[in-house]
Amino acid sequence: MFRIASILPALQKIKTRLGPLGWGGALIFISSRLGDISNFLYKVLLGRHLSTDEFGAFDPIFSFLAILAIPVTILFQTGMKSLSRLEALGETAHIRFLVGWLARIAVVGSLLSLLLVFLFRNFLLSRLHLEAGWILVLIAGLSFLAWWEPLYGTILQGVRHYRLLVVNAMLNPSILIGIGSLLVIGLGLGLRGALLARIAAGLLAGGIIFYGLRQFWVGDRQSLGRTEWALMRNLLLPMALFTISSTLLFHFDRLLVRNFLTAESGGYAVIVTLGSIPSYLVGSVVFVLFPLAAAEHARGQTLRALHRQALLAGGIIGLVAVLGLALFSPWIVRVWNAAYLPYAGYVWLYAAAISLQGLIQITATIEMARNRYSFLIALAPLTFLMCLILYLGRSAWTLSEILGTLILTRALILAGMTVLSFYSGRASERSLSPDT
Repeated sequence: MFRIASILPALQKIKTRLGPLGWGGALIFISSRLGDISNFLYKVLLGRHLSTDEFGAFDPIFSFLAILAIPVTILFQTGMKSLSRLEALGETAHIRFLVGWLARIAVVGSLLSLLLVFLFRNFLLSRLHLEAGWILVLIAGLSFLAWWEPLYGTILQGVRHYRLLVVNAMLNPSILIGIGSLLVIGLGLGLRGALLARIAAGLLAGGIIFYGLRQFWVGDRQSLGRTEWALMRNLLLPMALFTISSTLLFHFDRLLVRNFLTAESGGYAVIVTLGSIPSYLVGSVVFVLFPLAAAEHARGQTLRALHRQALLAGGIIGLVAVLGLALFSPWIVRVWNAAYLPYAGYVWLYAAAISLQGLIQITATIEMARNRYSFLIALAPLTFLMCLILYLGRSAWTLSEILGTLILTRALILAGMTVLSFYSGRASERSLSPDT
């Protein structure tokens, strides 16, 4: 009979061989992929048991929350880099000070989010085509959580608390599926149940994470020096441009479809759910890429070869995923929910757009590992131009035209970012080479 105890010695050997960083990275990688699968399965569950209109509203609600949470991402991603530096130096008192500072930001920000949802409730409900009532209360609750969940993630990543990272990645979606099944299927609460399950999972998992991080809430604190504050200030603007651009690039089309092509929003939710599969796969490349790129850059290497290899790997993964979805999405949709079968032919187009976005992520990761942000010259203007074009044509677009615009925009962004990356790399090499 198989026993868990029998594999513990083998796991210990693997842990010893990989070392603390490699072992922690492997745990995070595996748990993150399991989390991706769990979240995907939750969307599949909702697609089978929510009405077309309710399923079409689910993604746009979270897209709205992602845009509302842009300041969260900017501030906490900036703070995470400082936490990583302080953790490497063993500056626990400084870490506690920074954690306290970020927590105070979360308090203020979460309350402001509640206020904004209340003030703009009529605009929000009309754009998402939702009725007032419990849905608005639940959206407000999610907007509150939108500040606290990133705070936990920032601390966990910054101090490399691998065990709690694994707990967070696996526990939250597992609770989500369990409670969601009860509320959506068992009690028939529909979209309200789906959103309530998301809040409940966030609170339960967050409580465990909060307790696990208690060593950073209490104890001696020491304020940061001028150098650390200066590093964060210098990072704030490029991080803001990157976060705003990335968020709009990923979420704008979902809000556009829900607002102006409401009848198609349920089908578009199916397209997004299946078409996002390449992002899980290419995300694996990005996860492995950053520590490798940062290490090579620290050793003075150019990263050009690593960049090419990563683009090739991401490109192959994306191509295989797109071809697979082009062939099998009609069968998958028929098994999942045959009512959405007319939208199966669009899945591969969205998958192509998402695959290109994965390659954009790879290039951005390489550049940020080099502490270079010239790629924003391509990313930011073209993203804003895409949003403007889609909005101006909002009354005339078809789904195929929207998807074509997403693909074209990402292709242009990727080309521009790649050229800027390799050009900047060669310019740096020339500046460092001795005169002949």
